[in-house]
Order: sequence, then structure tokens, then C-alpha cells
Amino acid sequence: TGNTTNGQFYALETDVSGNIYVGGENSNQATIAKYNSSGASQWNKTYAPNGGSFNRWNYLDYDPVSDDVYVNGLIAGPTTSGRPAMMVPRALKFGPGW
Repeated sequence: TGNTTNGQFYALETDVSGNIYVGGENSNQATIAKYNSSGASQWNKTYAPNGGSFNRWNYLDYDPVSDDVYVNGLIAGPTTSGRPAMMVPRALKFGPGW
């Protein structure tokens, strides 16, 4: 689910069931996606709270105890003259039922 044509992934993790989690950016939105062990897409979540021109996840980790995925990356602030006004390091947790 979701367009990954223009995306780049920078982070990769697997869980004990063989599911694959990837994090990166797609169309200036920080993107995280889950694929099952056969490679079929399970879900795709994007995050770009300020409409900035540069948002991406650089690192992710899967916690098998809580079934949560933690991501860390850079989220751009509002743009000024077409450039991000600031880059904000951001960490989020995604859990079951997101």
C-alpha cells in the first residue's frame, strides 16, 4: 500500500516471524512500511507534520516483547525560500493497532 516509486529506504529490520520493516522517505514524507515474509505489503505509514521539504527515517528497531517499532530520523520545519528552516531530530514509536 502506498507509492514507493520515488522513495528511498535507509533502515531495515525484521521480526521473529520474518516480517520486514523499512524506513526512509517518499515524496518528502518520512515513511515506514511493513512487508510479510513473502514480500507482500502489510501497511505503509507516512509522517510529515510541518509540510517540510525533507522528512525521513534513518533508523528503526523492532521490539519483539511489545511488538512496537521505534523510528528515528530528521523532520524538516516549515520551508523558507524553498529550503527547510530547520531540521529536527525526531523519534517515534509505532505499536499494534496504529
